[in-house]
Amino acid sequence: MKDISKRRGRLITTRELIDSSDSSVLKIIFSNFYPISIDNSMVAWSGRIEYYGYSPLFDISEEGCVTQTYEAIITDEEGDLSIEFQKVNETIN
Repeated sequence: MKDISKRRGRLITTRELIDSSDSSVLKIIFSNFYPISIDNSMVAWSGRIEYYGYSPLFDISEEGCVTQTYEAIITDEEGDLSIEFQKVNETIN
């Protein structure tokens, strides 16, 4: 996808999800999201991890626009995993 550099955002997840998930869940997340920066400064207090990066599933974000925040929604239908990145009402500049 040529416009992947315009599909940037922040992915919010929890330490619990990363620690308790098997490799198939991690694979579905990180085969659709390419982190370039990780902020885990809030892990001790809230368990929250913020990844900044690119995803072909994110909306296009023009240069200088507000960075959108997403959370991963993983569904498992009889062993067939799928992922959706849902926008949350948190933005950063």
